[in-house]
Amino acid sequence: MPNKVRIIQKEWAVLTKPYINYNGSAVVMNTVEAKHPCQNSNSSCTTYAAIVNGTKAWTEYTRSTSFVEIRNAVRRLLYEVGLKRDDIQVVELINHDYIITPLT
Repeated sequence: MPNKVRIIQKEWAVLTKPYINYNGSAVVMNTVEAKHPCQNSNSSCTTYAAIVNGTKAWTEYTRSTSFVEIRNAVRRLLYEVGLKRDDIQVVELINHDYIITPLT
């Protein structure tokens, strides 16, 4: 059975930089911030700490095994949402169970 051929269906994902809709247009966030944990329980914490630089943060918009659906999702992001091409990425998802690496 070690020479058995496996059929693996490809799966793609559309990734976008984090964005918000402001007045009907997409605004890409430069930094992703989270509320900083309070050290003193009596004081109010309103400070935010940057957790990820916005140029390195990507969020998954959709995933599919159909490349036609992936292409339609990218078109929707470009024309309806208003993102730029630099803010969208299409990647192929690889199941790590099937990756074989040498020991050396």
